[in-house]
Amino acid sequence: MRTLDALGIEKTWLVGNSLGGWLAFQLALDYPERVLGIVSMGTGGAKQTAALKAHANPVLTEEGIKKTLSMFVVNKDLITDELVKVRFASAANDYASNRLMDVVGARDRDRFEFPLDFEKMKDITVPVLLIHGTQDVVIPVSRTWDILNIVPNADAHLFSQCGHWSQVEKADEFNTVIKNYLTARGV
Repeated sequence: MRTLDALGIEKTWLVGNSLGGWLAFQLALDYPERVLGIVSMGTGGAKQTAALKAHANPVLTEEGIKKTLSMFVVNKDLITDELVKVRFASAANDYASNRLMDVVGARDRDRFEFPLDFEKMKDITVPVLLIHGTQDVVIPVSRTWDILNIVPNADAHLFSQCGHWSQVEKADEFNTVIKNYLTARGV
């Protein structure tokens, strides 16, 4: 909330993928007066899958990064050599500074110590759009169904032939879905 305060934003829509979606829901629980709505793709905070564990501990080589990124998409052509090099350089820097291990450690700890409270999520009254790729191996699509059945004003859009990065893998369709959803809600 400090960022919103610093920017002078009283209320806002929150958009997040994976961990970002998890955080958006937590902010809506902790600060409901500040949230206008949520768009969450492949909402994180779910039980750890084998793919999620591998994603959390990538082998820090370009090949290891490529293997990890390849889990995020069905269309492997999106994992270009340039993307792999940039992500590898970033991961190597984060690893050298212990930032990567701190973030991964906190996320994995919080998954068990501070999971989303589904009982409290029943009280989220803002509009929620859940987006998920049906071939997401990082966060199973069942996560979206679980949330859809708990949050009263939740809608869902599923993309076929799409993995964890729906906003990348189905970018044009994704943008249309978001635009139509927000327009229908007067945004």
